[in-house]
Amino acid sequence: MTTYFAFAAFVAVIVLSPGPNLFLLLKNTPTQGRRAGLLNTAGLALAVMFQVTLSLVGVGAIMLASAATFNVFTLIGSAYLIYLGCMALREAWRGVPATSQMENVAQLAVVSDHRAIAEGWLTGVLNPKQSMFYLAAFPKFLDPAGSMLLEGLSLGALHATFALAWYSFVVLALERVRDYLRRPAVARTIAVLSGIVLVAFGVRLATLRISLG
Repeated sequence: MTTYFAFAAFVAVIVLSPGPNLFLLLKNTPTQGRRAGLLNTAGLALAVMFQVTLSLVGVGAIMLASAATFNVFTLIGSAYLIYLGCMALREAWRGVPATSQMENVAQLAVVSDHRAIAEGWLTGVLNPKQSMFYLAAFPKFLDPAGSMLLEGLSLGALHATFALAWYSFVVLALERVRDYLRRPAVARTIAVLSGIVLVAFGVRLATLRISLG
């Protein structure tokens, strides 16, 4: 139980602290709607289980042992986060729909279910805090004398459940203030802030390669 409490404390910091996952929902939910936000959230939870699985099969250890492999991973992740940030800044630069059109904004930004889940999954997998945790720290919570597979999956399920609950709450909260968030000035400000933060996280992730290179 001590291990579970310690693990829960670690993942609480990861989930609750602002990062790419949160800003993805902040960027998408007001313009794409609650459904897209919840599907993003499902993708984020699936990303946790994917990272747990990779860690359990030893991929994390391999990547940490090979600076070149780790650098490729960080560059891919940083490029994706920077891409998301640039898209948000592009939306802000082009402007948001006129006030009279804001009620139809959901129709202007329709995304498929698969794309919404995939976007959440990719953002979660490439989240610097989350990926580094499962690459380096997660194995320390596993007991080599026990069933590492079952223990690892149960810990991962705990993280995924916590992430699913918290990010769903965030989406529903954003939905309640949707009309305010869809005001042109507010929407543009959110797009700018989300873009800057996502680009900053991408650049920060890219710098991680220097210490291992």
